[in-house]
Amino acid sequence: MLYRRRAFVTADTWWAWFHVNSVFLLVAAVLVLAGLTLVPLTFAHLYVAAVNLTTWELMSSHRISYLRHLNDVNPFHLGYLRNIATFCCICRPQNWEQLYRKFTQQLSDSAA
Repeated sequence: MLYRRRAFVTADTWWAWFHVNSVFLLVAAVLVLAGLTLVPLTFAHLYVAAVNLTTWELMSSHRISYLRHLNDVNPFHLGYLRNIATFCCICRPQNWEQLYRKFTQQLSDSAA
């Protein structure tokens, strides 16, 4: 708040005020435009992390052989909080093949 208050310089007329503050207004416009693109992108990636998918798996699941037969069911979903915790805090490789095998086995057992 203090930064914003000191950034604008007062002037006698609107034209003089605009001329004195033009660089600050330009920078503010660029930041607003950047924010308008970065905020949705951030939320999109938070969603992808929360459901434990890659962007490719999210956009093209109908083309991926291991997801095609699952009818929009995500075999890697462990719960939103656990997915976020795994994404942010676990720095070791995950054994996704074992998780996928376990999920498809549970799916086939429940169908039978």
